[in-house]
Amino acid sequence: MLERASKRAEQMRALDHARQDFAFYAPRHLKILDKDTSALQPFGFNKPQQIVHQATEQMLQDVGYARIIPVKARQQGISTYVTGRGYWRTSLNMHWRSEILTHHKDATKNMLLMVRRFHEHCPAALRPKTSQDAVNALAFGALDSRYGLGTARSKGTGRSATARFFHGSEVAFWANLKDNLAGVGQTVPLAEGTEVFLESTGNGRNDFYTLVYNALSGSAMQPYRVIFVPWFMSDDYQMESIPKDFELSDEDYEYSDLYDLSLKQMAWRQFKIMGDFAGDVTLFDQEYPASLNRAFRRTPTESPFIRNQTTERARKTTHRPMGAR
Repeated sequence: MLERASKRAEQMRALDHARQDFAFYAPRHLKILDKDTSALQPFGFNKPQQIVHQATEQMLQDVGYARIIPVKARQQGISTYVTGRGYWRTSLNMHWRSEILTHHKDATKNMLLMVRRFHEHCPAALRPKTSQDAVNALAFGALDSRYGLGTARSKGTGRSATARFFHGSEVAFWANLKDNLAGVGQTVPLAEGTEVFLESTGNGRNDFYTLVYNALSGSAMQPYRVIFVPWFMSDDYQMESIPKDFELSDEDYEYSDLYDLSLKQMAWRQFKIMGDFAGDVTLFDQEYPASLNRAFRRTPTESPFIRNQTTERARKTTHRPMGAR
């Protein structure tokens, strides 16, 4: 009897730990697909995910809620991190509603597949039974909790029933961003424990650009915190085998020195520029930014004729994210 009670108490402690600590929960209970092999593996955080996680937990500690704008490079796993966090919250808490809004219907389908994968491979002890498994929702009846998904196609798409968790994916590519964002503000109350993530790569000087720089204004009335994650924080963005004829230009040397990059990282950068982007450095900077300035091509106060390296060297410490070298 005492042994059974002790075991039950241990299980309750483990459940409470899992409910309170996403970094503890994720590698033990969630599975993701490896980018290279497509094999299932435990969800251990990579460096970009660690940066966003630390910033989120810090904001929760500071003010009781999280309003995070991750500005990122392609394929760093930040959408996966936020989607996993949403499943964690929804599947372990009563009366919890989470919403995902993406920029395109195909992205919405991929997000739903990811949520379903999390659910299917979660250990039975922590996997709630589904009461709805539809094209746009996953609901857990016993918990009265629901994970909904949608596409930002038209005005007001972000308006729905009250939620406690919201994930906006590739926000810079949303249609009618201002209207949808206003809907999000009414959907998620500024209450303790609520979380909103608006993550994206850059897409020129549009409404997302304005949102980011307003959040950086330092105003006490600004609820969002911007987290920038440069491309070189991803360990796999480097070439293990450097071509014999690989050379750096003077501008490459300056770029490498400014961001403290290795030859392997610079070779990977040149390979991407010359291959995927047909020699367009500006496009590489947008998709794989090394700084916020490069993510949006230039800041509001800069002349387009001033080189990025010149302006960034003048404020070199500002581009480093939390946890960077």
